[in-house]
Amino acid sequence: DFQYADTLAFAQEKGFYDPIQFSGTFLRDDLAAVTYQALGTDLKDGSAYLLKSLIDNGAVDAQAATPMTEKIEAYRALQQASAGMDASTAMDVDVTAAIDMTVAQDGETVSMPMTMDGGMQMILDEDDLQMAYDFDIGMMGDTMTMREWLTDGWVYVETEVDGETVRTKTQVDLAEQLALIQQAQASASMDMVNVSGLAMVDSITTRTQGTNTVYTLVISGPSMNSMMSTAFSAMLGSDLLPAEDLQAMMEMLSFDDITAVYTVDRSGDLKSIQMTFSVEMNVPAEEGGTPMAMTADYDMSMTVNATGDSVRITFPNFSNFEEVTVPEIAA
Repeated sequence: DFQYADTLAFAQEKGFYDPIQFSGTFLRDDLAAVTYQALGTDLKDGSAYLLKSLIDNGAVDAQAATPMTEKIEAYRALQQASAGMDASTAMDVDVTAAIDMTVAQDGETVSMPMTMDGGMQMILDEDDLQMAYDFDIGMMGDTMTMREWLTDGWVYVETEVDGETVRTKTQVDLAEQLALIQQAQASASMDMVNVSGLAMVDSITTRTQGTNTVYTLVISGPSMNSMMSTAFSAMLGSDLLPAEDLQAMMEMLSFDDITAVYTVDRSGDLKSIQMTFSVEMNVPAEEGGTPMAMTADYDMSMTVNATGDSVRITFPNFSNFEEVTVPEIAA
């Protein structure tokens, strides 16, 4: 089914290898992870995943494998529930986020709480992208309201700060905007946490809540740090950041375990996601300075109101928006 030279591409296509999780020398630890993930991958004929096939054929004891089969099957069910949203070209969601950031330096600790509350609607049409954002953003006691719309090739922005409202509009390249949105969708997709990420998952549990099924997924902090390190390594030498800056960033950042709670209704549709995690950054002292430690605790939730053809966007009157030109930025 494949040529030896194309082994990695074939494994990635089948869903049990992702280059973002493996870099540098391929270790026994990496081989263990790939083998672990292959156990949750479908056989060629689609009749079962590999571990279930081994159990059915008597090669693996069913009772001994129960913790693993429960994990794989819960994971696969969550993937299936999320597939509809990942594939949807339209969505209407409410988003709430609280970020509690603290900075410690010279024996003093400063807290900088931030909140974000609002919603966004999106309809991806190659001929006319349509989007609407409406968020209240709070930072250290101050609140700013920001609204943004994209339609007919124009971005309209309305901000309210200290009682003053500013309205602007800017013409954009639709093809470029579509590419950026699709890239953002891919990075946030459950496909990024698919079978190829099974080895990163510490645990996944399910429970019933009324007619809904609730999945609680815990992703290992060390695994996340390793994946982020690999992702940053892939950017080394790029125009985004000099290699030495990226290397320094990798050494300073550290993720704790990530807990994600997914609620799926009885139709198998994803209804909400809640995610909590912490990130630490320890910045070493520069010459003559002192080290600084930053911690950010995230608590974010998203409620899915509608997807697909059910999404409708209502736009305001844009006649009083002032046109502005975005200056070109050299590559």
